[in-house]
Amino acid sequence: MAWDDEEDTTTYRVLLADESKAYSFLPDNQRLPAGWKDAGFRGRKEECLKYIQGAWAEMRPLSLREIEERIRLP
Repeated sequence: MAWDDEEDTTTYRVLLADESKAYSFLPDNQRLPAGWKDAGFRGRKEECLKYIQGAWAEMRPLSLREIEERIRLP
């Protein structure tokens, strides 16, 4: 993984958190962290960021969404 994005030829994969439905990405050759699953997209860093931007419609943390749902007036 290069520090300079222009030289970065690393292939990344997009991840989806099981609990919070949050997205992230990491180099394709690294193991999945506990609680994350493969979202099925691989590419360069910018491609992964674009994918996440299009796929992650709800960016508020799950805990905030649950609180808001509980206090929502009928």
